[in-house]
Amino acid sequence: MTRANDPGRAEALLSATGAGLLAGGLASLYAVSFAQIVFAGPLSPAVGQGVRLALLGTLVAVVAALLRRNFTGTMWQAQGIVVVLTALAAAGIAGDSAGPASPVTVASVFVLLALIALSTGALMLAIGLARLGQIAKSIPYPVVGGFLAATGWLLVVRAAEIGHQGGAGLVAALTPAAAMRWLPPFIVAALMLIAERRVKSATALVVATLGLTVAVYAGIAAMGMSLDEARAAGLLLDLADAQGDAWSWALAPGHLMEVDWQAIGDQFPLIGTAALLAALGALLNLSAIEFATGAPVDIDAEMRAAGAANMISGSFGGFVGYQSTTLTELATGMHPRPTRLAPAVATGTVLAALLGGSDLLGLFPRSLFVMLLAYLGLGFLRRWLVHERARLPRGDYLIVLLILAITLAAGFVWAVGAGIVVASMRFTVAYSRLPALRSATNGAVRLSSTERSERATREIIATGAERLIFEVQGYMFFGTANALFSRIDRDMEKSQQMGESVRYLVIDLRRVQGIDVSALFMFDRLARQAARRGVAVIFAGLSSEEEARLSSVIEQGDVRYFPILDQALISLEEEVLASAMGDTLVGEHFQNFGAGFRSLMARIEATGAPVDFRAHEVAAGTQIFEMGEESDSLAVLESGRLHATLCDGDSASTRVATFLPGAVVGEMGLLTGAPRTANVVAETAARVRIVTRTELEALRVHDPELALELTERIATLIAQRLARTTALLHAVSR
Repeated sequence: MTRANDPGRAEALLSATGAGLLAGGLASLYAVSFAQIVFAGPLSPAVGQGVRLALLGTLVAVVAALLRRNFTGTMWQAQGIVVVLTALAAAGIAGDSAGPASPVTVASVFVLLALIALSTGALMLAIGLARLGQIAKSIPYPVVGGFLAATGWLLVVRAAEIGHQGGAGLVAALTPAAAMRWLPPFIVAALMLIAERRVKSATALVVATLGLTVAVYAGIAAMGMSLDEARAAGLLLDLADAQGDAWSWALAPGHLMEVDWQAIGDQFPLIGTAALLAALGALLNLSAIEFATGAPVDIDAEMRAAGAANMISGSFGGFVGYQSTTLTELATGMHPRPTRLAPAVATGTVLAALLGGSDLLGLFPRSLFVMLLAYLGLGFLRRWLVHERARLPRGDYLIVLLILAITLAAGFVWAVGAGIVVASMRFTVAYSRLPALRSATNGAVRLSSTERSERATREIIATGAERLIFEVQGYMFFGTANALFSRIDRDMEKSQQMGESVRYLVIDLRRVQGIDVSALFMFDRLARQAARRGVAVIFAGLSSEEEARLSSVIEQGDVRYFPILDQALISLEEEVLASAMGDTLVGEHFQNFGAGFRSLMARIEATGAPVDFRAHEVAAGTQIFEMGEESDSLAVLESGRLHATLCDGDSASTRVATFLPGAVVGEMGLLTGAPRTANVVAETAARVRIVTRTELEALRVHDPELALELTERIATLIAQRLARTTALLHAVSR
């Protein structure tokens, strides 16, 4: 058994070791490339120290991957997104000096690196602790695309500047002589991107790295050059003249006393932007890793780990590092099962590069670093300027181009502000076009849950045009508020033109997620206009806090507030009935509206039919119908009050309807035999008449015409309710 497994174990060991060697080697190469970006121009004499700091940050990152409690195969490295901003900030500190930077300037840049890593770590840690791992989804997609496209362009420019070795400046790099130095690695990078259509990006990266290295050394051998001559000719990386203090601590008290704090303070906007972009980059990478590997990723835990690692790296002055999509795909492609051997070997590889110093790093071709930077930069540009063009709407794609243009013209900080402002404006305009109005009905269609007699219901429906009812949804701000005001004003004007007298304007805000100040003043404007027309405004569905805010703004008009829409409708319907009955009290004389059904039942009893429609006196709390029981009767309420409730499992019952004298209850069950859909209970002492299916069948035999009239009366009641429900659903779905 053990022998049979030995070949499999050996193969797994080799694949994990190979994955670690390649991941560690590529991470080290990228770290060296990033150091050359930051320590360019006047800062180039300190590039050796910069390389060590970049490798130190990479070492902390790969160790963090190794020591993760729940290792999922994720590989880490220093990241190019942050390096571009770091280089801009470092250049701002160095200024336009033609000669080498002063020790104060170099010390200031070291402290800058530490501050960027520390602020990045703090932000990542805060995101992880607050469990805001999904925050990446709330950042406008085209804004992210614009930042990454600008990052890609700056990486390409820096790659060309490093490749031609003629100092900073894109113009100088575009001369024919300079272009011959950086153009070949750029061609290799472009071929890598083309090859990714058929092979994995990690595979193309490994093949190109090895192929370019072999090609450069073959050329050196063909020309008969020594390694020193190759370094002098710019074919190999030359760090011999940039040794400096090999292990100088960026945050040592001596350095902190020497730095130019004012120059560092001037770069705080870029420091904050770098931290924000790094956190966003980590979130996007983690989402991409989860998608690419198919394994679940605890984004919050990974952000906490990345935050802690960058805090440690920053305390030593190291570069920012976090989870890498490319290296993770490379490692999992070579060894699918997560194993700590791969990050352990990667750690040893990065440590060897750090300890080997210039002697080891000087063996790598300069064009290799140019190719890696060009590959990253061209990859960003290809995705956001070519691939995403077909996916993004024109407006979003123009935002990507705008951020890229502003970055090139004014810098990242201005691009950040412009991108957020433009994206926010587009969102505001788009959101304001969404329908804030869920439904617009009147009192003839939208009745309360209170069931009344036929005559009372007819009276309520007949006066329904007096009550305009608007159900609002979404977030109320100046865009949606103005659209809502225009719609309500138009509907009121239309009603008046049709000769309909509007007395009440009901606005239900239960489905509104929030109300800003501009919307509050819009409601004040609406109340003033309604007051001039003699219309009362009723607000429903507001919380106590929102009601207090709104009432403090509205100063004129007849304005009322109700907790829910149904209570508002009940109140208005009672006003309608009270007005129809003169000065009598509605609660005492509802029976006047129930004569229709009672008179029919009295006629049936007068014929001597074998039915018993006698009134039953029931006490408060008596259950008339039980939810789920067999339906074989209906009830006609003559006095008192009933209510219907729904009960969902163990949860508290919900009141869904109230029944007043004259109301008919349970008619659907009598005709269909379907189980009762609600509990009906006497809210007060009441008098009810019960009509059973057995008595209805007996009536059909005794007097078919009266039985048909009773059945038609019940069917008419059901049809009227169905018609109102259909009209209401139509109003909501428009």
